[in-house]
Amino acid sequence: MAYVSEPTRSTGDLVTASIWNQGVGLNAAAFFTGLTDTTPVGGATHKFGGSHVDTLPTAVPTGATIDKIAAGTDAWLIDSAKLTAASYALEIVAISDNALDVITAILVNLDDGAPNTALTGSSAATSGTAVTGQRVRSGTITLPTGGTAKQLAVKASNGNAAYNGRLLAASLIRTG
Repeated sequence: MAYVSEPTRSTGDLVTASIWNQGVGLNAAAFFTGLTDTTPVGGATHKFGGSHVDTLPTAVPTGATIDKIAAGTDAWLIDSAKLTAASYALEIVAISDNALDVITAILVNLDDGAPNTALTGSSAATSGTAVTGQRVRSGTITLPTGGTAKQLAVKASNGNAAYNGRLLAASLIRTG
């Protein structure tokens, strides 16, 4: 799809929103065709979401279905070949009602037979000071081999059943 130039208009021509948006829409489609991820370093490539209400389980739920991922988050269908060649990390924001609690989140691939195993480098855990909320990043993640879209999702757990840990937000962040 190529850029479409706007027709020349004369003074006094009536330009309706419909006419104006037609050219804008065609050019936006041409502009975005074939683009890959252009997220700046430090920017969120994908925001998985989170929940300020749901308490985390004490162990990462097992299974490859959506009901097993962290509450309030989504599964992202992405071919990692479409991401800019860079380093990525899982960034979480978590909170607990007890300073001794450790909240851990991992990024998993729901499609390749190991939906309970963290992608290499993707574990992010609070350091026990999450009473006022804590933002933590994982190490550099090894993403699935590109070429086929995979469902990536976040699973999370709370270190102690006596505490109420919550995963408020989780994002895949471009780090380099």
